[in-house]
Amino acid sequence: MEKDLVFLDHSELYNLLQKCKRYPALADPNYLLLLDTRKDDGYQEDHIITARRVKQDETGKMLIPYDAELECKQHVVVYDSSTDSSIDAGPFLNFALLLWKTGSKYKVKVLSGGYERFSAHYPFLRSKKIMFTQRELDTLQLYPYEIIPKKLYLCKSSLASQAYVIKDLKLTAFLNCTEDVLPMPQIQNVYHVPESDNDTTNLYKYFQECCEFIDANEITLAFSVLGISRSTTILVAYIMYSTQMSLAEAYDFIQKRCHFIRPNRNFIHQLSAWEGYLSNGTVKTNIEDPYF
Repeated sequence: MEKDLVFLDHSELYNLLQKCKRYPALADPNYLLLLDTRKDDGYQEDHIITARRVKQDETGKMLIPYDAELECKQHVVVYDSSTDSSIDAGPFLNFALLLWKTGSKYKVKVLSGGYERFSAHYPFLRSKKIMFTQRELDTLQLYPYEIIPKKLYLCKSSLASQAYVIKDLKLTAFLNCTEDVLPMPQIQNVYHVPESDNDTTNLYKYFQECCEFIDANEITLAFSVLGISRSTTILVAYIMYSTQMSLAEAYDFIQKRCHFIRPNRNFIHQLSAWEGYLSNGTVKTNIEDPYF
């Protein structure tokens, strides 16, 4: 059974909900089908934002929504109250398998820990709203990507200063990777990397202090203008520093949480030098690989 399904942890679903280019990915009707299989009273009380309720027939059998269009969806995610594995799932996982067998283009994802665990970690993503207009989806309130739960986040600069972001994520420090000093009176702990994003900028000289800054603070948000190059470079350096991952492994770790990262080539070379420094001269990653 498990080989036909993917178990998704709460942080992975959180990041799926935050995906954004020009507009939130949730504004695309083919991006995500999020299905709540709990009883109606639980759904009506509150549910994960944009989730649809799964109805049941008179025998209690869960019914696939008539307009699900499973074959078009990039992600199909289902959740119940608290299922954590295939061992204790019963009818719930049978429904998830039905979605897969009925025509889902990709493997159906099951939220580990269900609504209870997700809402405990992200109470600000609970909603009573059942339907959204296209305009509401286009302007949906988003949050930074979660790199390490309750520790490290990443976003573009325009999102970083939003009061709701600071409050809901309980941020305690900012890592500002833009040239500008941004007014952020709510946060006293700020490390500024006042460098531009070009082929001559030296970020390497900041790596050690940035890593120590992140370690010294409880919950840090790193940001740059677009959140894809300078701030990403610093966070890849931090993951290498804190976990002993190679450059390739750390890059993949960040990219799985934020798909749009793209450090410039200059920064990739600096990360390669950082890899050598951390491993006593051994460079494990071939940065000429097209992956980079």
